[in-house]
Amino acid sequence: MTERIGNSEDARAALARWQGRSAPVLASLIRQAIEGLELDQMYYEQKDNTAGVDRCQEAILVLRGAL
Repeated sequence: MTERIGNSEDARAALARWQGRSAPVLASLIRQAIEGLELDQMYYEQKDNTAGVDRCQEAILVLRGAL
C-alpha cells in the first residue's frame, strides 16, 4: 500500500521519493495514490468540505501529470 497523500506538496514529495523506480512500479504507485485521493475527495464532498476537495483535486492533477 502506498503512503497517504493529502495535498499537492505531498504529491510532489512522493514523486521525488519514487524517482528511480521502474516505469511499471512508478505507474502503479501513482495510480494507487490517485485512487486514495479520489476516495478522500468523495469523503470531503459528502462533508461539504470545499477546501478538502480542492486539495485532493490539486494533488490528483500533480500525480496525473507524472503518468
